Amino acid sequence: MQLQPKSSEIEALLTKVAKGDHRALRGLYDCVGADLYGVAVSLVEDASAAADILTDVFERVWQMAGMMRANGVPPHVWLITLTRDTAVTHLRQQRRNKGIPAALDITERLYAADASKKGDSAEAVQLQACLLELPPDRASWMERAYKSGMTYADLAEVTGKQGAELRAALRRSVLQLRECLSR
Repeated sequence: MQLQPKSSEIEALLTKVAKGDHRALRGLYDCVGADLYGVAVSLVEDASAAADILTDVFERVWQMAGMMRANGVPPHVWLITLTRDTAVTHLRQQRRNKGIPAALDITERLYAADASKKGDSAEAVQLQACLLELPPDRASWMERAYKSGMTYADLAEVTGKQGAELRAALRRSVLQLRECLSR
């Protein structure tokens, strides 16, 4: 993903979108649409579904652009997270409706050995390096939660950990990753 270098442009466009500027929404789409589409395709592995997800993402951006600054997250991270969350919701809905593979199977596909041959972005490489700083079990949980949208219940089943213990371990992992990624 190459969203990082455009951060100030993205933020300016989102500010205009929050004020109801339709041209700014189109400009935002032109600026980051291809990158966000790539995120969606990598998660759902279906071009048509990814296009639908992108439409949903930009509808949500139109509705929520004013909230972006309230959460303190950089604009490119907010957009990627929004896209990821929308794609994961799509995958969960598909799983309920059509019986797609379980979350663990999706995670294993996304992290297949040949994934490194696809040419990782700088952010992906940095994230992988930061994941290596976590204990291996917690890194695996983070990958499963992020890439395939596993819920606490899914992770509890896989890890054997429950409630507060699992939440605390995941929270520590998120904080450690955030600190690593900010270096």
